[in-house]
Amino acid sequence: MLRQSGQFLVLVLCFSGVVWAAGTPAVRPIPAGGKSMLAGDGHIGFQASFTAQAEGASKAVEVVGMPFKQALRLMTVKRPKRPWNIELRAGVRGDIREGDVCLLSFWVRGQPLAANDLLGHAGVQAFVQRNTAPHEKIARSLVAVGESWQCVYAPFVADRTLPDGAAAVTFHLGYDPQTVDIGGVELLNYGGAVDVGALPKSEFSYIGRRLTAPWRAAAARRIERVRKGDLSVRVVDRDGQPVKNAAVHVRMKRHAFGFGSAVRVDSLCADTEDGRKYRQFVLRHFNKVTIENALKPKWWPVAQTNAHEMFRRERTDRALAWLNEHGIEVRGHCTTWAPLNEKEAIRYTGKPEELRRDLTAHMREKLPAVGERVGEWDVVNHIVTRGVTLGTVLGGDEAYADIIRRSRGLAPGTELWVNEGSILHRGGRRDDYAEMLRFLVGRSAAPDGIGFMAHFRSEPFLTPPERLFDVCERFATIIPNLQLTELDIWTGKDEELQADYLRDVMIVAFSHPAVQGVVMWGFWAGNHWKPDLVLYRRDWSKKPAAVAWEDLVFRRWWTEESGKTGPDGFLKTRGFLGDYEIAVERAGTVKKTTSVLEGAGVLVTVPLD
Repeated sequence: MLRQSGQFLVLVLCFSGVVWAAGTPAVRPIPAGGKSMLAGDGHIGFQASFTAQAEGASKAVEVVGMPFKQALRLMTVKRPKRPWNIELRAGVRGDIREGDVCLLSFWVRGQPLAANDLLGHAGVQAFVQRNTAPHEKIARSLVAVGESWQCVYAPFVADRTLPDGAAAVTFHLGYDPQTVDIGGVELLNYGGAVDVGALPKSEFSYIGRRLTAPWRAAAARRIERVRKGDLSVRVVDRDGQPVKNAAVHVRMKRHAFGFGSAVRVDSLCADTEDGRKYRQFVLRHFNKVTIENALKPKWWPVAQTNAHEMFRRERTDRALAWLNEHGIEVRGHCTTWAPLNEKEAIRYTGKPEELRRDLTAHMREKLPAVGERVGEWDVVNHIVTRGVTLGTVLGGDEAYADIIRRSRGLAPGTELWVNEGSILHRGGRRDDYAEMLRFLVGRSAAPDGIGFMAHFRSEPFLTPPERLFDVCERFATIIPNLQLTELDIWTGKDEELQADYLRDVMIVAFSHPAVQGVVMWGFWAGNHWKPDLVLYRRDWSKKPAAVAWEDLVFRRWWTEESGKTGPDGFLKTRGFLGDYEIAVERAGTVKKTTSVLEGAGVLVTVPLD
């Protein structure tokens, strides 16, 4: 359970776009002249409701040292099916007209009650909305709540008219077991008297974003311990005697840790300026890639017959050859895809033998055809996603154990991973994923590694970094090889938030000894299914997230040292694990060599003639 007081977050989305806010003290004062739209004061006038599917309770609590004397406490005992199954609501008095500038503000504090909660913090959604179906929203916020009282300021401009009696302020609290106190609620309507930019607005953050957050020091200590090693260079003469004052330059060439991205074969093979730039970026920034689409079960048959221009087999072969030639590790995505699409579900339901025959034929053709050009496969993708799946048609989870065992014979020496989403973000599949992995281990079909898709969205909440580490800890006890396989981060228009969260996800991953790599799901807006998620814009300029990536991978986690040997002929340093070039110069003589720094450290002896 996360216990970190003094931190609090809120996301506010208005009709005109995305406005991010956090429960920090407002920079601007609240202007005078706003008309109060709530019938009561603070929490007075709010009514709590609970559906039959939810278990919860509410009560008034006394408050000391705040602008209000009482708050309303909402306790969620059991997570309901929907957030609005536990609700707090008060009617709005007076008209809200289209174009009115308004300010919703409230105080909140809370904490999760369950040690295995999914969010890692208490959660609240706040709305100004129509009080009858379909409950159109004119303002909304997503609030990740800390233990200390914080005030949320959420300005908005109404995009529609809600007459007197038609609107309500509501709070949805149907998340993991939690306790949340809400007080000092106010809704002010300024009409057209002020600009929305003149109102106080909280700035969005996530728990653990502060550069002084305690988790960072612990992560730095782990990185020093698990990602670095002792590198000793000993310079000797032709007789093996130490050479003093030799100039030594140690330069890292490649990380041992996997830093990568999904890539598209059409861009890798394109004979255009963008194609050349694309290949340069891959060479410069990544030591590992995932082939985004061309190896998927859906597209592989098309690529094989050259029936689709984008996935022509010839292009896939050229892309794999180019990647192999440049020493870039390749992930195969994917051998099988567990969920069946609608067409497949209709075709195979009730026909397990037909599905087994087609699946076996696909694996027997694709895995040997790709061969050693791919170093690891996502052998089963979305292995615990619900619906009509390979498992449901073939009679159970034993089908996945069989796929893994068959793949070992078809792709000997290739690492086999399973892959699933909603593990680090949201977390709704964590328990099912852990159960599936233990099942596979028990059936002598353990995969070589566990993939986390890592698609993060700021709706409803960004998982706190400490919580990400806890999830990695949990799965590392099952199989101690983890990887973020499809990392991307959506934060609306807030590019600084995207950059900061990318930085912190990478720090957590790099600091955990079981994590082997971080692979993004694409990097360039010029060829990406969701351009808002990338690091580089269409014109190849850097977004803040690209600056964050490069700062970590090539500056903070990169080793380049120069110095001179001592009387014993040694220069000693610590470096990040990976491949190195070492240059030694003495009296005009230069000698270069290469070495690999592993966790146990390395001693490199350089003889000078």
